[in-house]
Amino acid sequence: MIRKQSARLFIVSALALAVLSMSTAALASAAVTGAGSSVAAAVMPNWTNGFLIKEGITTTYTSTGVEAGLQKLDSRAVDFAAVDAPLSAEQAAACNDCAQIPWLLTGVDVAYRLAGINKLNLSGPVLAAIFNGKITKWNDPKIAALNPKAKLPGTKISVIYPGEASGQSQTFTGYLAKVAGKESSGVSVAHFNAGTTAAGDRGVGAAISSTDDSIGYVSASYAGAAGLKVAAIENAAGAFVAPSVESFSAAGASVKSVPASGLLDITDPAASAAKAYPLATFGYAVVPHSAPQKGFVEQFLNYAVGPGGNLGAAVEVAPLPKAVKTAARTAIGAL
Repeated sequence: MIRKQSARLFIVSALALAVLSMSTAALASAAVTGAGSSVAAAVMPNWTNGFLIKEGITTTYTSTGVEAGLQKLDSRAVDFAAVDAPLSAEQAAACNDCAQIPWLLTGVDVAYRLAGINKLNLSGPVLAAIFNGKITKWNDPKIAALNPKAKLPGTKISVIYPGEASGQSQTFTGYLAKVAGKESSGVSVAHFNAGTTAAGDRGVGAAISSTDDSIGYVSASYAGAAGLKVAAIENAAGAFVAPSVESFSAAGASVKSVPASGLLDITDPAASAAKAYPLATFGYAVVPHSAPQKGFVEQFLNYAVGPGGNLGAAVEVAPLPKAVKTAARTAIGAL
């Protein structure tokens, strides 16, 4: 009887070890892959390392740029793509039954290089006039009125902006169209009447760093990493607010409900959001509903919008507000 029990215990133990070995092997071979936004790339090491420690699953992310990341996803070469703004109708159609899930909160910074000026206030109408070529000198009365204590030079403003479509451009031009009235008439990257172009955050940032009297816009994560000077922007409450995790969170807190699409625009929130930065924005994970590694992808996304939300402060990424986090988890569960 004792021998039979021992034999049974041995068999059960062997089966348990075999199952455990199979589970361990499955986890070891599991890998989630993604590509796209350089903004997401800034926080991704914190997310992937934390996720690996928590779940034992490897996540590989390549900062290809949004367009290249979407192309990889369209061909299902990766499990998800990261984008800095909602997809266009054409992009959504090409992705073929993909969900857009908000998963990070950050901002677009107005960066500048201006000798002797370490604090600069700007408004939407003034920004639109600068980028449309209607304000051409740093000591223009409209800029001076926003900076009464600053000794602004009479030098020409050098405007620099991304030469390609980008989430940063979508956020920036959308904000100007909201707040700048006649100054922003027809404003878009294609219709800026002043300045020169550069390639992406890296190109725009490098050009600003090396060009006296220049101004442009870049992602908050890039501006922080590059140590660029950034302007405080007037919000709907009339306050000049600098970009920061706190001011992005204040803008995000204005979201009380999320549409079924999950797509959100928090530029220029209402005056009740008195501490909000008016160029805050959400980034999105784009995921097919038929993802081959659906279970692992869901686990990673839930980690990113959950514990991962507290791992982005150093790269200017704020935690998702409660309403958005709840909606994101619902969308993840529906993949």
